[in-house]
Amino acid sequence: MKHTSLHTLGALVARDTRDALTHPLMLVMIAASLLMAWFFGALGTPPWTDEHEGIALWLALTLMIAPVFCGSTVSHVSIAVDRPTGTYLTLAAAGVSGGAIIVSKMVASFVCSFITSAGMLALLHVPVDLAVYFLVLFVPAALPTLVICCILAVLSRNDDKMGPMSLFEVLPAIAPFVGFMIDSVRWVAVFFPTGPAAELFRAACGAPALFPVPVLVSLWAFWVAASIAAVVWAGKRFNRELNARFLGEEGVR
Repeated sequence: MKHTSLHTLGALVARDTRDALTHPLMLVMIAASLLMAWFFGALGTPPWTDEHEGIALWLALTLMIAPVFCGSTVSHVSIAVDRPTGTYLTLAAAGVSGGAIIVSKMVASFVCSFITSAGMLALLHVPVDLAVYFLVLFVPAALPTLVICCILAVLSRNDDKMGPMSLFEVLPAIAPFVGFMIDSVRWVAVFFPTGPAAELFRAACGAPALFPVPVLVSLWAFWVAASIAAVVWAGKRFNRELNARFLGEEGVR
């Protein structure tokens, strides 16, 4: 498989992002996210939280909803459109690597998730300084969730498998949010992919975190590194599948 040029990668990213932002399912997911944020924003912070922890809860809610809704939508659209139409094989024949396809899907997911997050933060009435803090850290914070979504998209052979596998998208993202309500879950969720980010949001809002900031940053860095390694592995795995299918083999051993 040839190495993908930056020009080709840019064109692929533009195509995937455009397709994602104009797909009806994505528009529904974005609208649902914003409606949910408007509803919670109208209710105000929960009575069992103080002002600081309440804002941190909204940041965790945004980190849970936007990447999962948008990332999983890109995944399902990829399964429903790209595989049946043979788009992946066409791209492979043009010299596009499997890794480039995964990166392109991830960028499309990031763009959709970022736009959705900005809208949610506004509707949740998050202070501007904390909203900017969230958006600046959004890429590493959402990276593990979006990596899971995109890897499932390119490695799933059909849409039927996406249902059970979607649990791997939802559980790591929802656990830190549930941790705001159940302390025992919080002590486990902090070690989940988005757990350190949720605790850092607490610290940024003036609420007590479980661990000192350097420890949380170290945990966060571990998950970012693991996500990058997972993308590299998935790219190689997908390349083998594309080569096998392109040569007429049944699949990858």
